[in-house]
Amino acid sequence: MFLLAVTFYDEVVTEDKLITFGFIWAALALFIADAIYTQRRTKALSVK
Repeated sequence: MFLLAVTFYDEVVTEDKLITFGFIWAALALFIADAIYTQRRTKALSVK
């Protein structure tokens, strides 16, 4: 939505919006990495 607003609706991009955007994507990356780690660990423990 952020990129859509900036690209098509000429939304003003301020520093605080960019920082927030970065934090959201960083949190998403951490969430996905943790999910993958947990899934692999669970599979490894169930095989033994």
